[in-house]
Amino acid sequence: MQTHAAMDTCNRCFLLSLAFLMLLFDYMGTNVVFGFRGDYEQIETMVEEVLDHSPHFSTSQRIYGTEHVEDDEWQMVETKGNQFIVNGQPFYVNGFNTYWLMVLAADQSTRGKVSEVFQQASSVGLTVCRTWAFNDGQWRALQKSPSVYDEEVFQALDFVVSEAKKYKIRLILSLVNNWDAYGGKAQYVKWGKAAGLNVTSDDEFFSHPTLRSYYKAHVKAVLNRVNTLTNITYKDDPTVFAWELMNEPRCTSDSSGIRFRFGFL
Repeated sequence: MQTHAAMDTCNRCFLLSLAFLMLLFDYMGTNVVFGFRGDYEQIETMVEEVLDHSPHFSTSQRIYGTEHVEDDEWQMVETKGNQFIVNGQPFYVNGFNTYWLMVLAADQSTRGKVSEVFQQASSVGLTVCRTWAFNDGQWRALQKSPSVYDEEVFQALDFVVSEAKKYKIRLILSLVNNWDAYGGKAQYVKWGKAAGLNVTSDDEFFSHPTLRSYYKAHVKAVLNRVNTLTNITYKDDPTVFAWELMNEPRCTSDSSGIRFRFGFL
C-alpha cells in the first residue's frame, strides 16, 4: 500500500510540474523555454513515456527504486528537441516544492531536516526540488541589505545544494519573491526608499533602474557563488536544473505586461 501511495504521489507531482511549465510558457508568450516546446497535445504522450521509461519506475510493476549514479555521470540537464536529457538519456521532472530548506539549514538543530527531505524524496523517485535562493532583509536573511550577505546563511544554501547532489535531486532556485514573505519586491522598494529614492509602489521593482540594479546584483551574486562544500560555482553546477527569476510574479499596475517583462531584461 505504501508503494502504491508513493507511486500515486509521484505521478501527481510530475503532472503538476508539467502543467506548471506549460502555463509558464503560455504566460510568457513563448512556446520554447529551456528548449521545451509548449505543445499541449504532447502532454498525454509524455506522461505515458514517464510511466514507461523513467529510471525511477519498474516497467513491469512500476515500483520505485533508487539507482546509484556516479559523480562523473552527474551532468547538466540539456535539451534535445522537446526532451530533457542527461548523458543522452531522457530526463523526467518528478518535482516537489520545499521553499524553506535554506532557513532550516542555517540552524544546526534543524539542518538534518534538509537531508531527511532529500532522502525521502529520492527514495520515492522524485528528481527535482524547487526552493528559495533568497531571503531579503528578514529574520535569518541571506541578503541583509543590497549586496550585503550573511555568509553563514549563504553556507546554509551551499549545504542545500550539496545535499541535493548527494541524493541526486536537481534544484530549481528561485531568486526573489513577489510577496512580502522572505522580503520580496517590497523589501527592495524599502531599501530604495531608505537610500532616498522617490518610489511609491512595489511594482517599481520592475522599472526603477536602482531597484533593478539591486536585483541584478543579487542574481549575479548567487550565480557566481562558489559552493564552500563542493567548490563548484552555482552557475556551473549540474545540481541546478533551472533558475526561477521570481516566485509568483505580479505587476498589477500594468495589465499590458510590458512593465513586468521589461523588469527582467
